[in-house]
Amino acid sequence: MRLHESRIEAYKLFASCAMDYRRAVMDQWFEDHRLQNLTEDDDVHRARSAAWSAYYGVRLVTGNPQLGTMGRNILDRITELKDVEHREELNRLGEACRDEVDGFVEKARRDVVATRSV
Repeated sequence: MRLHESRIEAYKLFASCAMDYRRAVMDQWFEDHRLQNLTEDDDVHRARSAAWSAYYGVRLVTGNPQLGTMGRNILDRITELKDVEHREELNRLGEACRDEVDGFVEKARRDVVATRSV
């Protein structure tokens, strides 16, 4: 059991570090090409990288493919927020994202409870 848990942690750590590395290289590319200076957008880049890393962690440990699909859909929905033009639409879509996250958490909770004895 210990080896199993160590593998999961190693896989999650690799996915997280790979996403951080990807973000850093892409940020550097934009700086080198003078297309972007470091800005507050870096917070968005860091948050996106962390979210994708967590998503890969979910996919790694879940036996329920629906959770992976739900997680990917949530990330896609959040990405769509950046293209919204009006505040009302932003609020509506932001609430829809929160509802999707709530649905994900509820499904994940059921999965955890169902597999507690495994």
